[in-house]
Amino acid sequence: MIVVGGGSNTGFIVWKEGQYVRVNRLGSDTIEQSSLESLYRNVIPSFAGVIGDLEFVNLNISSRTEFLIQAPTANGNSAAVFKIDLESGRLTALYDLGHRNSTSIYSGALDKSEQLIISRIRLLSKVFHCLRNHTRGIITELMSKHFIIAKLIS
Repeated sequence: MIVVGGGSNTGFIVWKEGQYVRVNRLGSDTIEQSSLESLYRNVIPSFAGVIGDLEFVNLNISSRTEFLIQAPTANGNSAAVFKIDLESGRLTALYDLGHRNSTSIYSGALDKSEQLIISRIRLLSKVFHCLRNHTRGIITELMSKHFIIAKLIS
């Protein structure tokens, strides 16, 4: 579950319940819902074959309502950018980020013209041999690479 969009009258709660993603405007009883099956088949092709739980990622961009949903699939981790319409409260898919074989951490920012920029940090493991106290072993090092993956016009 995440909260996006700012204050008590402009914010939304988003959560997964059963086979639906539900959206509730803070301070109201109205709940919009989207079927996971329809999201997987019709909207976000990389979500086909989801094999684990969805993870909601808040981009923490002031009063904006864009956020990410990540999911493990048979082909690796998949992610997509979603937005909640401020008027209707409906969930809209903006961008399918596709499959990633490595672990990724996403973040968002706004440029000077209020366009949303989403960046990804990819964690890679690198195995190397080392000598420490005259013993030989293998250490895994995490390396990060920073990519701007999408610049969205709102």
